[in-house]
Amino acid sequence: EVLGKKPDTAWLSCLHRKLRSFAHQPAAALKKQPAIDVVQQYIQALELEQLQHGIQDVQRMVRQLFSQAETYFFADGGQRCVANQKMCGYYLTHFVLRLSKLHASKATGTLAQRKLVKERIHQFIAPYFKGSTRADMDLLNELLFVYPDIVYDPRNDEAFSGLAALWKKRSAVPTNCHMAVTNAFAAGIMHRFAM
Repeated sequence: EVLGKKPDTAWLSCLHRKLRSFAHQPAAALKKQPAIDVVQQYIQALELEQLQHGIQDVQRMVRQLFSQAETYFFADGGQRCVANQKMCGYYLTHFVLRLSKLHASKATGTLAQRKLVKERIHQFIAPYFKGSTRADMDLLNELLFVYPDIVYDPRNDEAFSGLAALWKKRSAVPTNCHMAVTNAFAAGIMHRFAM
């Protein structure tokens, strides 16, 4: 495998077909989708946005998928987020990663966007970790990793402090390669903010 090599045309076409059918489904069908499918489509749209940022049709479809994910989790006052806190947390972390172009940019979205994400983490995601006996460490790692993109100084945020304390208590040897990466990112944030 060559680092930095783009997927070939056949793979991109496959991804386009898959995402296009998801993007053009009626609102009633979207409501019936499992939360994990919505998050996976959102993440794939985020990847496609980066790979094909100059293609108008692709970008239009990507914007539709982003809008659908937002509607799915928050159109009903967040009830679907409450029912699927873990998947909602992944949606929010990847929303923040999208704003920073997967940390390739210093841009972190508007103040209003960051405030909204912070409020949603406080309202929907922090309680998931407080009430759990075995927190999902991958999601916790990802939350800690993106938190500096949400608030200027995470040390002054009550939810971040609670999540950081939980990370210290429950941080374990990663069980897979993805978790090893997210754990390293979280450890870097913990070190950077001396938590």
